[in-house]
Amino acid sequence: WGLRQIAAPAVDPYRMRVFGGHHLFDDSKARRELNYRSMSLEDAINQCHAWYVTHGFTPAPTTWSHS
Repeated sequence: WGLRQIAAPAVDPYRMRVFGGHHLFDDSKARRELNYRSMSLEDAINQCHAWYVTHGFTPAPTTWSHS
């Protein structure tokens, strides 16, 4: 019987607490002073995923075909 090696979780407990919480923010100062503009949830998720891939926090997606 050998010991099974368990992979580290993709997201650590701290990030799960942060991502799983409800957060409300006022962005009026950012809009006023930084010309901030909000985006759709889909665009925000895609942009976030691209950043995670670029910075090595998650592997790049692989392509596959369904036969």
